Amino acid sequence: MVNWVTTMQQEIPSDLLSRLSSFDALGTFALAPVGVAAAGPLAAAFSTSSVLLTGGAAIVLLTFAVLLVPEVRQMRRQLPQVGVTGGLKPFRTRQDAGLAALEMRKHPSRPARGASLRKWSFPKL
Repeated sequence: MVNWVTTMQQEIPSDLLSRLSSFDALGTFALAPVGVAAAGPLAAAFSTSSVLLTGGAAIVLLTFAVLLVPEVRQMRRQLPQVGVTGGLKPFRTRQDAGLAALEMRKHPSRPARGASLRKWSFPKL
């Protein structure tokens, strides 16, 4: 689930993310009860083990079908760039990511008591 949400945030433009996330949630939550309602009659008509095996085989086959799409196989995680305004940009190299991680360690995770919060702004998404 975490990989799915991360991929959606990374690959979908921010102005479309809300709408596509709502369609994703609707499909997930609306179709789950349909599957549960169909499982009982199918298990009564056939056997429970055959319904479970068919469902498991469908999950495996559909997963491999998705992996046949070249864009899905070539998708890679984009590391966020620290200190960039206007959104997150991927690092060009792992060395850049390591340098950014070292830079983050130099600064405390939150400001000291009474310190100004203006220097602790986050990039706008």
